[in-house]
Amino acid sequence: PSMNNKFYDHIDHLHLEPTSECAAACPQCERNWWGSSITPKQMISGEFDPLWVTRFKNYNFAKATINGNYGDICSHSDPLKLLNSIKSEWPRISLQINTHGSGLTVEDWKQIGLLGWIGKGCLPVHVHFAIDGTDQESHSKYRRGTELDNINLVLNNNEIDKFPSAAYTTEES
Repeated sequence: PSMNNKFYDHIDHLHLEPTSECAAACPQCERNWWGSSITPKQMISGEFDPLWVTRFKNYNFAKATINGNYGDICSHSDPLKLLNSIKSEWPRISLQINTHGSGLTVEDWKQIGLLGWIGKGCLPVHVHFAIDGTDQESHSKYRRGTELDNINLVLNNNEIDKFPSAAYTTEES
């Protein structure tokens, strides 16, 4: 289809599922049948190749949501390369990442926060960590396979505060 179409001119939000993989086995997740560790065979497997970003170059995206509905950014083989490819194509894009968060290091999250400095002006990278529970025992009932301590290392790290482009929040359910 032609990109000089009224419909395409108004598309400004990229919603991306980075991979079909996830280290968690949350009982409420669509990836699990009846809370089991079985992933439905109908699900597409694989991950979004960073080079595929150029397929969307004709769009003028203002925002990208990197979601963890079907697979978490932490399970992508190279999450920083994927996010850098998005920022390279659209330097002024605002990134929102929804994640269980326990699969990346503090340094990885620092680098992701710095992506807000790419391009003219400072657009924050918003990261939403899904947390269920106040300690590892209660958290692991719902976010199976994730480590609350790893998320807390990121949230409590003083180095993170030095990067105002990163907005790290938690979502407790």
